[in-house]
Amino acid sequence: MRGALADPRTQGADYLTLLIDNCGLERTARTQALVARGETYQLLRRYEEALADFHEALDLNPKLPWTLAHRGETYRLMERHTEALGDLTKPSRSNPD
Repeated sequence: MRGALADPRTQGADYLTLLIDNCGLERTARTQALVARGETYQLLRRYEEALADFHEALDLNPKLPWTLAHRGETYRLMERHTEALGDLTKPSRSNPD
């Protein structure tokens, strides 16, 4: 596990992978770990991996507007503007406040 934290190139993504894959996290903790790893992948420009984590997190809990926003931002960074716009406007449609 120390190796997963020691590699600065992964920014902790390897550690989060260990948690997600091996610790039997309950639903809420797994969702949070997926979002954190997705954010990390986004920062590392590993966009497909980020999208996979955001998709899974939203499957576990579709009522996460910040996760939807992170996924929309990832789509924007990938220049997938139609998908980005869809995600970035969903929270305002479901909760205008």
